[in-house]
Amino acid sequence: MFILYGGAIVVEKDKMILPAKTTVETTDGEILGEIYHQNRSLTEIEDIPEHVQQAFIAIEDRRFFQHGGIDLKSISRAIFKDIIARDKVEGASTITQQVVKNLFLTNDKTWMRKTKEAMAALYLERHYSKKQILELYLNDIYFGQGIYGIETAAQKYFSKPAKSLTVAEGALLAGMVKGPNGYSPVSQPDKALQRRNVVLKAMSESGMLSTKKRLQEQGKTLGLHMQKNKDRPWMDSYIDLVMKEAAANNQLSLEELKRGGYRIIANVDEQMQKIAYQAFHQDEYFPGNTDGVQGAFVLTKNTSNEILAVLGGRQFTYGDLNRAAIQRQPGSTMKPIAVYGPALMNDAYQPYTLLPDQKMAVKGYTVGNSDGRYDGYVSMYEAVIQSKNIAPVWLLDQVGIDRAKSYLDKMGIDIPDKGLAIALGGLSEGITPLQVADAYHTFANQGTYIKSSAISKIFDRDGQAIYQSKIKKKHVFSKQVAWDMTTMLETTVKSGTASAGDFSKALAGKTGTTQHPQAKGKTKDAWFAGYTPNFTAVIWMGYDHSDKQHYLQGGQQLSDCLDKTYFD
Repeated sequence: MFILYGGAIVVEKDKMILPAKTTVETTDGEILGEIYHQNRSLTEIEDIPEHVQQAFIAIEDRRFFQHGGIDLKSISRAIFKDIIARDKVEGASTITQQVVKNLFLTNDKTWMRKTKEAMAALYLERHYSKKQILELYLNDIYFGQGIYGIETAAQKYFSKPAKSLTVAEGALLAGMVKGPNGYSPVSQPDKALQRRNVVLKAMSESGMLSTKKRLQEQGKTLGLHMQKNKDRPWMDSYIDLVMKEAAANNQLSLEELKRGGYRIIANVDEQMQKIAYQAFHQDEYFPGNTDGVQGAFVLTKNTSNEILAVLGGRQFTYGDLNRAAIQRQPGSTMKPIAVYGPALMNDAYQPYTLLPDQKMAVKGYTVGNSDGRYDGYVSMYEAVIQSKNIAPVWLLDQVGIDRAKSYLDKMGIDIPDKGLAIALGGLSEGITPLQVADAYHTFANQGTYIKSSAISKIFDRDGQAIYQSKIKKKHVFSKQVAWDMTTMLETTVKSGTASAGDFSKALAGKTGTTQHPQAKGKTKDAWFAGYTPNFTAVIWMGYDHSDKQHYLQGGQQLSDCLDKTYFD
């Protein structure tokens, strides 16, 4: 009675939910990356051809549809052989028992394990249909090379879904169950062919296949069409961002993604991603005084919330620091979003309003221009394109720090700082390249802020959409202010501090550098934030850990490496 009804103790229902890989795909359905503990794609029994099901039943458990989880005839035969050999020499496991062993038990050949196996098998047969058990079995089987389940095996060995498998192909996969490595069609093709033909013979003997059909199928070659894994190192940064976004916005942890079987549709443009990746491998674009210069890159689409490309670093691999989401001192890229944009929202200020340009202290905060030149007074226009320092500090004081920060808040930038150093990007914690991109995107989008996203949709393992990205707009600047800033930033690119490089099309942007605290006169961080009519991009470069032996070279001329190269 205990054996008959005690199966509920052994069966753990949560283990019957098989782990499945999560795929990251383009909007066109091309798989860009996979996240998993076990490389498994689930399929339903209705999508597995009957002749494929029969192949597994014929070779593994011919009386599957007749027994109740335990095949007494097979057990009697196995016990007799064990007694004769005085050892455990033959198994008599049904498909149901194999499911139990794989999911709930160890592989130890002991009578206690067999007792538990029988208990759980009887339980499954009473509570689940034969089709449900067979579906679980076919999705759980290991096929070698890290492949789990009939669907993944069909894709790996024949580059087709399980529903398209032929009789011979199904028999080949069924034959691998006994020993995935020993009967591997890749490393042991002769043994695999012989084993496939044994399966076909078993199907014929069981009445599942006519003799004529069996001979036809046995005459076929293995017919492998191995799926080639595309190596896409340029996608690592983007997939990493997708995982971070899934965790932050959808509460999907990395562990859940590795087992949950989700389909994540990404907003990536793979061609743009690849081009940026290739540029990041050109050392001449990263002028440091020694090796190890790093970078981050973000590209967004102006009319939507799509992140088209992201690089978290040079030679980025999974588990590395994703620098696109790391806070840095933004330098002068902060001026348009924290000072000039908010000031232009006040009717008292226009692009040609005169601002002071003389060495002075503003409420105790003393600052000078980086080039040491002062013109007494300059227009806001000139202050922007020449990246003056005194003018924006004075203007921030006039606008009011709290008011300026209210505009930053609308653009997703929440900083604890309360001093005038905000005007020059002197922040206690810094902001990320992603945040800078969204802020400049606001100017490109006629003053309307849109938070960018790497994820378009998420589907669960049952194909149900559990998330769809929605464009959430927030009015920040007027269209006139956005136009004024764009005009000034266009001139900055043509003849101002961002004029290095060569780009003939419409481009507005701003460079930013930060002084190195330990190497006098050297640059610690270098930025460019800019936009065309279609795209907004931000790039940062610097060292992960800066000291007096690690600094960037080139000063303002770093813009040659930062802006037009990537827009080209």
